[in-house]
Order: sequence, then C-alpha cells, then structure tokens
Amino acid sequence: MSTRLQEIYALAVCFVTVGCLSIVSGLLIYTLVKITFPSIIAPPPVFYPPPLVEFQQSGTNTGVTIPTPPDPLENLEKTKQFRKMEVERMKKESVADVIKYIIILLVASFVFWIHWRIAKQARENN
Repeated sequence: MSTRLQEIYALAVCFVTVGCLSIVSGLLIYTLVKITFPSIIAPPPVFYPPPLVEFQQSGTNTGVTIPTPPDPLENLEKTKQFRKMEVERMKKESVADVIKYIIILLVASFVFWIHWRIAKQARENN
C-alpha cells in the first residue's frame, strides 16, 4: 500500500473515532447526571392503579361486583414504593451503562492513537 493511501486511511479512521468519542462522551455525561440526580431524569411517577372490577364465581351464578374504593394512603404508599424501586433500577442500569461507555471510550481512544501514529509515520516517509 502506498504511503499516501495509508495516510488517508489512517486519518479517515481517526476522523470516525473522533465522532465516536464525542458521542460516547455525551452519553457518559448524561448517564453520570442520571446517577447523580435521579429525580430530575426519572420518568414521571406512575400511580399504582386500583383494580376496576372483580369477578366472583359462586356455584352456577357468575356475577360482577364493583370493589370498594382503595384506601388513598395505601395507594400512595404503593406508589412511593414503586417509585423508589424504579429509581433504584434506573441507577443500577446507569452504572452498567457507565462501564459500557468507559470501555467504548478506551477502545476508541486506542484505535485513534494507533491510527494517528500510522498517519504520522506515513507522512514522515512520504
């Protein structure tokens, strides 16, 4: 392969890795914010819905009964528990994402470094 073509190839790879590095850096910063401030990034609260209709079977007679309304404090407590579990799940997923993004950053940085040296060497030999 000619040195000019080798230099162009190496610089093209460097160009692509710079794009990858900038995108993954942005994702990493967003994920770190998500870990640090989960209440800001978390999805809106979902209220624990009460059952609308209960079905009862008694012998041969099948009927539908409307349940009594649930206690609002019990429903609020279930909603808080669900919200807490959702935030904890989001934090665990975010930690896994941080590890993934750091690995991508390391690999892309290594690829950039290797190809930058190839381009530099090709330029010196030209």
